[in-house]
Amino acid sequence: MEDISLEIGPRTFPLVEYLRKDLLPSDKIVYLEKRGVWAKELKKAASPEVIQGNGTALPLKEASVGTIFAKDLFGAHGYLSALPGTREIEQIPQGMANEWFRVCRSGGYVIIVEIATPPNKKELERNFISAGFKKKEEHLGRDVYSVLEIGDILKYLPDSLTRDAYSLVFQKP
Repeated sequence: MEDISLEIGPRTFPLVEYLRKDLLPSDKIVYLEKRGVWAKELKKAASPEVIQGNGTALPLKEASVGTIFAKDLFGAHGYLSALPGTREIEQIPQGMANEWFRVCRSGGYVIIVEIATPPNKKELERNFISAGFKKKEEHLGRDVYSVLEIGDILKYLPDSLTRDAYSLVFQKP
């Protein structure tokens, strides 16, 4: 079975391809969009494969993903923005963590990057650990990105967004 890397909610500027190579085991990148509104823009990216869905019900086979990368899941106010309009906000992260555990292969990674440290980061960590992941890394800054590629990222994003970014890396045993 072919291993893929999945970026959830890439919008117009996907970042998964800029991850450190040790966190990106596959060259095949698939982008997941809720409504498919960014599909046209993403087709210009390295991988034209865009699937429609959301973070709590991934349309993927069990253990089919080597890396799951998500940025800005918690929005500016600490509320999950992956599924706007959902009433049971506090239950989404655990359901999402369980679903990501299902599709992530053994030894695979979940990488979460936020513009700033989310106010409920401890709950986020507990949810992913409860799902079965092990916390591998935690960073403030650019440490999940490839040093060689950081110049490309900075062409598109303000320096503060990568310098002050908060990231968590989990690994499936």
